[in-house]
Amino acid sequence: MHLTIHFMIEVGMQLLWEASGRGVRVLRGATMACTNHFHELVEENRHYLVESTERLENIRNQIDQALSIRDSYQVFNDPAYGVFKEDYKNSAGTLHTVAYEPHTLQVAVGIGRSAEPFTFSFKEWIEGKPLDKSYLKGIIHTTEEFPFEETKH
Repeated sequence: MHLTIHFMIEVGMQLLWEASGRGVRVLRGATMACTNHFHELVEENRHYLVESTERLENIRNQIDQALSIRDSYQVFNDPAYGVFKEDYKNSAGTLHTVAYEPHTLQVAVGIGRSAEPFTFSFKEWIEGKPLDKSYLKGIIHTTEEFPFEETKH
């Protein structure tokens, strides 16, 4: 299992947790990004990391810009930026995209490629305001079946 959590604790300071069944590491820095590989727990990585490291470089090429939450979401959701992937056959496809704005506590989330994001206030939600939606709907462009899908005969 691969779990990476990226969290901003204050302006200019970010934490990134890497966790597996064999350990946890916390990385600290001013500008951090992560993809599907470990930086510290390298023994947990898959053998083929080229695509993951390319995606990380594509993120880093955008990260220094002051992006709005919508623009940040687009970097991860629009295939033109080289971060969104549709390699579902090899379990390496993007299912959903989420962008967080830590200062305003806004969240943008969507399912599938070039999806229109649903944006909401995380602050209002944790204060008890209901969301405008009870579910998200999107399109995953693949012929692969997902485990929860019924087999079509």
